Amino acid sequence: MNFSPQLDELLVKTLDFIDINIHGIENLEIEAKLGVFIDNVTNERVSLPISSECVLYGHDWFHFESNVSVGQYKRFNEAFNALVADKICSYEHVKTTDLFYNNADGKIRVSKQNDKVIQCIVKKKVANIALHFPNQP
Repeated sequence: MNFSPQLDELLVKTLDFIDINIHGIENLEIEAKLGVFIDNVTNERVSLPISSECVLYGHDWFHFESNVSVGQYKRFNEAFNALVADKICSYEHVKTTDLFYNNADGKIRVSKQNDKVIQCIVKKKVANIALHFPNQP
């Protein structure tokens, strides 16, 4: 794959972040969220004097809001499907009903299919990375 110079640096920072935070963890699930970062003071989208992608640090001054248009979701889904078609990654869509419970160790997810429990896992948040794309809607 060919990446732009800016994305190469961001990709390296992201992969380093993942490598540092998953060391020794088995059965890892990575969750990606699409949306915008909102400044806690102005209550508006984060605006910085930058013109390219970056990692935001110091998560106490902003929060995340899921805010993806149908068009953005469609483009993301098409790109993801192309990765699957090119065998860069794999994906299996399984129709399940998930129930969540909280306990001292984290969030418990119980997945059911046709009223039969097929999986029960404890989900623990390991780390967050905030990737900011100022030129995207």
